[in-house]
Amino acid sequence: MVKIKEWASTGFILTSAAGTLLHFIYDWFGDVPLVMVFGAVNESPWEHLKLLFWPVLIFSLIEKLAAGHARRGFFFSRILGACLGMAFILVVFYTYSGILGRYLVAVDISLFYGAVALTYLFSTLSLKRDRFSQPVFQLAVFPLTLFLIYIFVYFTFSPPVLPLFAVPAMSCCSFF
Repeated sequence: MVKIKEWASTGFILTSAAGTLLHFIYDWFGDVPLVMVFGAVNESPWEHLKLLFWPVLIFSLIEKLAAGHARRGFFFSRILGACLGMAFILVVFYTYSGILGRYLVAVDISLFYGAVALTYLFSTLSLKRDRFSQPVFQLAVFPLTLFLIYIFVYFTFSPPVLPLFAVPAMSCCSFF
């Protein structure tokens, strides 16, 4: 059986690459509903969370099938890791942009890669420590995952009028 750390390293690389590509896919293909579900349709913080969630979910499904992880808690630790990564993106983005009064592309890019690393690090450590092997987590992972899929799809086509779903109107959007 391939080690969890090796899969996590591969997951980091593939999730980072896929998330980067998903950032631009809407510009390439436009209003194709399937493209809209997976890619960022605008520069709102919400849309950028999809760049982490979908690649992590898809890679985790592939990993489970290919590696045959028998560890209970695998999916829960990975989905919870993705939630932690998404929370990291939002907390750091709103904190630094609120302090500076603007957002910086270089920081946003770094946030994404940091969130991917945090996702796989959390998942790997929680699996090694057998944190989520109890049956309650096994029961919770399916509804949690379905809920996340639902809200990403629903809010792609019907975003609420909230700052999280709006393109930030900062004074400057520079690289540095």
